[in-house]
Amino acid sequence: MRSIGRSSTVTLDGNPRHTSEPDVQQVSHTFPSAPRGEHMVRVVAANANGTGANYWTQNVFSTPPVVKKVTLRSRTLPIPFVTAI
Repeated sequence: MRSIGRSSTVTLDGNPRHTSEPDVQQVSHTFPSAPRGEHMVRVVAANANGTGANYWTQNVFSTPPVVKKVTLRSRTLPIPFVTAI
């Protein structure tokens, strides 16, 4: 297989977040979290023949809740009475 030297970079709001290995055919990246609001996502692919880009606006309407404290309470549960036959 001949190497074509292709690589892709994914950016969020102008900050690089992921760069692929050379010679990939497809790129997928999940952003673990982003603050609420409007964000610009851009993917740039480049090789010896040139550069191509695709971009879009991503809106984040909510974020997962932050767990600050977890309290576990133990309680005694009744043990069922078992008889052997």
